[in-house]
Amino acid sequence: MKSRISIYLSILLCIAIGCTTTKKSEYVNGSQLANPFIGVDDWGNTFPGACLPFSVMSISPDCIEQHHTAGYKSSSPKIGFSHTHTSGTGGVGRYGNFLVYPQSGQVNLNNTFSEFSNEEATPGYYAAHIDKESIEAQVVMLNEHTGLHRYAFEKEGDGTIIIDVSSTRQSNLGYASNSRCSYVETKIIGSNKIQGCGIFKGGWGGDNPYKIYFVAEFNANFRESGIWDNDGIYEAKTEQVLQAKAKLDSVRQGAYFTFDIEKSKPIEMKIAIAYTGYEKAMEYFNQTKIWSIDEARQQNQEIWNAYLNRISVKGGNEKQRTLLYTGLYHSAVMPRDLTGDNPCWESEEPHYWDFYCIWDTYRTVNPLYMLIAPERQADMIRCWLDIYENKGWLPDSWIAGNYGLVQGGSNADVVISEAIQKKIPGFDYNLAYEAMKKNSDVDSDNPRKYGRFLADYNTIGYVAATDSANKPNWPWCPTSRTEEYAYNDFCIAKAAQSLGKEDDYEKYVRKSMNSFNVFNPDTKFFWGKDREGNWAANFDPAYRPFYWWGFYYEGSPWHYSTYAPHNMEHLIELHGGNKAFEAFLDEFFDSHYEASNQPDIHAPWLYHYVGRPDKTTECLRKLMDEEFQNTRDGLPGNDDAGTMSVWYVWASVGLYPVPGQDVYLLTSPVFDEIKIKVANKNSLTIKTKNLTEQNKYIQSVSFNGKNLERSWLRHEEIIEGGEIILQMGDKPMQWGTQDLPPSFKNI
Repeated sequence: MKSRISIYLSILLCIAIGCTTTKKSEYVNGSQLANPFIGVDDWGNTFPGACLPFSVMSISPDCIEQHHTAGYKSSSPKIGFSHTHTSGTGGVGRYGNFLVYPQSGQVNLNNTFSEFSNEEATPGYYAAHIDKESIEAQVVMLNEHTGLHRYAFEKEGDGTIIIDVSSTRQSNLGYASNSRCSYVETKIIGSNKIQGCGIFKGGWGGDNPYKIYFVAEFNANFRESGIWDNDGIYEAKTEQVLQAKAKLDSVRQGAYFTFDIEKSKPIEMKIAIAYTGYEKAMEYFNQTKIWSIDEARQQNQEIWNAYLNRISVKGGNEKQRTLLYTGLYHSAVMPRDLTGDNPCWESEEPHYWDFYCIWDTYRTVNPLYMLIAPERQADMIRCWLDIYENKGWLPDSWIAGNYGLVQGGSNADVVISEAIQKKIPGFDYNLAYEAMKKNSDVDSDNPRKYGRFLADYNTIGYVAATDSANKPNWPWCPTSRTEEYAYNDFCIAKAAQSLGKEDDYEKYVRKSMNSFNVFNPDTKFFWGKDREGNWAANFDPAYRPFYWWGFYYEGSPWHYSTYAPHNMEHLIELHGGNKAFEAFLDEFFDSHYEASNQPDIHAPWLYHYVGRPDKTTECLRKLMDEEFQNTRDGLPGNDDAGTMSVWYVWASVGLYPVPGQDVYLLTSPVFDEIKIKVANKNSLTIKTKNLTEQNKYIQSVSFNGKNLERSWLRHEEIIEGGEIILQMGDKPMQWGTQDLPPSFKNI
């Protein structure tokens, strides 16, 4: 049962932010509906703790048995609150810096874990009861780099706060690439302050060492304190530095503080983090004077609403509304905005960490930014271009101040080209085009980290399935890379066309046809070839070795069978025409589609290309109903920095942006009315008439008062705002069956 304090605070907050029952005719409030617990379990890998949009700090509970990356698992005891996290990512974890654990009684380093109960989370806020310690815990953000802890001890007497300055997210599997601390320093200052820093390395994407600093202050003086490490506790010691002696060694160090506890006086700790030094951390610390959980929580609701309410809806059911706003929430949890605190090099440009990875987010998240937060997308592209100028290549993943792993193609090309086609302002188009051309024209010296494998691709027109010794080239996923490189080249072609570079347009359009060099017309699947053009043996459409040890990255021939987003018309012709491809899609969704898999995220919308938008609707409704839930395991797989959550956003509002193009596919929404603040200024309103669960098929469409027969729109058509009215019915009609979405021959 919640304590009286917790219940009282909840009542006060409801009064402050207006806890009301939403009527069907009202637009709903995003921050009251977003549920940070969605996706924390079953490999969704999200975290439930407090953060602000794109904030550097996130305060969230970590667990003994944890998901490698987010650090959380509902069923596992909690070991405290750390201040840096990724959301939805896979692989070996990193971050989880500066772990705080409150403890009733005297310090006991061998007993720092507990079950949590009565967990509560809203954007920017998290609370729970720490059962073993009998402590009510609350954490809240104060600004993007600063947070506030509040611990209400239910037992009078001694109360202790333990800080692990060396903490970092480690896999339970003992990988050699595990995150670890190689240097740590801890300093107790006076009677209520502490500062510290550490150097950390390891995790998914490489060692990528980084140094991070913190400063913290308590609202009360501690009676005693000390510093501890693996060798024991040193009472009253005020400063200590440890450094790892060997490459893979890690060090552990922290501090403890014991207070005289009175029930009516919770212990509070304000903490700020930075990457460029203590002075910068103190600058962030001093930017906010707030020491009130309730005041901070109210502030955070307003900050999150400014972002979440860029899409407002009426109607739909509670699950649909919650999933929509949780998707929008997850879209802004990563990457983290380090602008002004870039430890990599001196620069006035925006700087972000933790693109995990563009291979994921270009499919759903980046197009969302371009529609509702174009200024944010422009800043991210400026960051990528700053990386290009300082490090030589555009990133596909940028983690802890360095390149991570390239999962597929050079997919920054897709995002940048889309931004150029959509005329997103705020970045250097010519510099961006130069960087994209390098990806396509210059063979990378380290294509697992940046650029591409071009030796074969630029000579024989595909990445060969065998290496120079005629042995399998499996670690490099040659077939899926060929498909992705081809689409990357198409996106470069479209950028060239937008910039008036017609010769380049023709060059890269020709290269974009390379994907069909690995399409086998006999099997109707993409497959591996050797350098002489012979198909690899033992074709199996369900072929799928572990992740990257095969012809495809994280997928099978089925999952990559529809990946030709630039030239669907040609792919459909190779299958024998619209009816044949429709039947192929039917079989795909009957038995082989994976909602959790990035390579086929776009596939439900492909029915549009054969004039069957009604089947797109049927497919989307089924997936939304079955694969997404308002539960802790409510996502169909890794959320990957919001990629899967934002898939739901697009499906539910009835618009799908074709990544790398300026085209949106129009589908049946689940809400009666949607208002989108496009380009952060104009409103696009989508209204449905006669929408019910049965009346899910679009009968006719009007756009700004004019009849619209086609099932797609250009970005320039919707960016000025306006009104789309959808007449709904219970049976498919002729709408959208004739004027098909653009493909290469008419794009």
